[in-house]
Amino acid sequence: MRIFRRLLIFLVSITSPSQRNKLRKISPEIFDKLTQVAETHFSKTNKPQHARRFDQRAEQSGIASHLGTTGNLRLHIFSPLPPTISGISTFTLNLAYSLSNHFQVGLRRSYFHAGDIVPQDGFRSYLFKDDENESERLYMLGNGPHHLATWQKLLIEPGFVFVHDARIPNIPVQESEDEKWVNLQFEEKVSRYLGRIPLHTKGIITMSVETARQVKEQLTEYQREKIPILVLSTGHPAKSAKIEKTLNSKKTIATFGFVDNQKDPEQTIKLISDISAKTKLPALICGDISAQNKSMFKRTWRKTGNRRQDLVFKSGLSDEEFEEEIAGAKVAIQLRRFSNGETSGVIPMLASYGVPTVVSGLGSFNELPDELFYKLSPTEEGKLSDNYQVIFEKITDLIASDETYVAQERKMIAWSSNKTFDVAAMEVADFILSKSSYASPENQ
Repeated sequence: MRIFRRLLIFLVSITSPSQRNKLRKISPEIFDKLTQVAETHFSKTNKPQHARRFDQRAEQSGIASHLGTTGNLRLHIFSPLPPTISGISTFTLNLAYSLSNHFQVGLRRSYFHAGDIVPQDGFRSYLFKDDENESERLYMLGNGPHHLATWQKLLIEPGFVFVHDARIPNIPVQESEDEKWVNLQFEEKVSRYLGRIPLHTKGIITMSVETARQVKEQLTEYQREKIPILVLSTGHPAKSAKIEKTLNSKKTIATFGFVDNQKDPEQTIKLISDISAKTKLPALICGDISAQNKSMFKRTWRKTGNRRQDLVFKSGLSDEEFEEEIAGAKVAIQLRRFSNGETSGVIPMLASYGVPTVVSGLGSFNELPDELFYKLSPTEEGKLSDNYQVIFEKITDLIASDETYVAQERKMIAWSSNKTFDVAAMEVADFILSKSSYASPENQ
């Protein structure tokens, strides 16, 4: 019996999510038994590795002791959480911490890794074991497979939807005449879209006017009348700067964040290379990057003909190490070839440290103030922006003058000072309390 039990535990721990789903369809009885045995085992011994990593991170940040302690109304947040490689996972932790000043907050992790034991409802709970009747739900919705469980949940259980990306492709939704949502037909390449958000949704939250505009385009007139939309005044919030750097210690010309083909690699690398060659400052690619994209960036770097500087890659950094690199940047290049209305979590971090930043003048980035950010005009793939040379000269002139650089640095820090997660959480809390059926009358 002991050998059989160990075999069951081993089988569940090594199967992938897709394999487990197949097993669930083929034999629900066997799947339930496997899940029950494995969950009992792990609850008595050790949690899966990724769950332990999350618990350690939560404990280090203070979030575990802070969440669930304030207010009468419970708020369940459904989202990918670390170690899932997603900007939304990190964003959720930071916002949840600030929201716990207003609610009793519980986290539900919606994406799993090989070796994790997947609960039958598709979510692993932290802090709250069971749903309460008097509780609200906040769904973090973005693009990609790690949001699938969140999408399926929000179709069934009413709540508030935090939309990070206004185009949601490739999310399969079962057609049903009984469901309370409208299926919009779009003449676009996006196969699934926000027009499927159910009418029982209590509110939609975005971080930019552009995201809200793209969301509204996908809703029917009746949905727009029924579902309120909040645009945060903070844009994408950021944590307050914690690391002090002198002017002379800010040295790199860098790009930060998840590095992929969307980030306009050819123009990004050329601009970094040109500035680095002119100023003799080191070039840095800082963020998670696939081996394929890394090779592509290296090839692009060689094409620039820059022999004075090497292109340095840093990935797999902790939050503290990543922030250290942000604080040490002289200039940041944060470009995109296209936009789905999404914002960037890196840009407000750079602003909090006063790092002059070049962005693409498209989507939500057009909402950033022109006097603080350097905007390259949109261009076709493989071509430089029309104002490339103008931006290049402005950046090199800025670096050449300490007085001008420090003045720009102070303006950016001042601008970012009221765009924190605490301010964003206050706006989110006011919005939820004003629409919640569980909130006290004075909050509505």
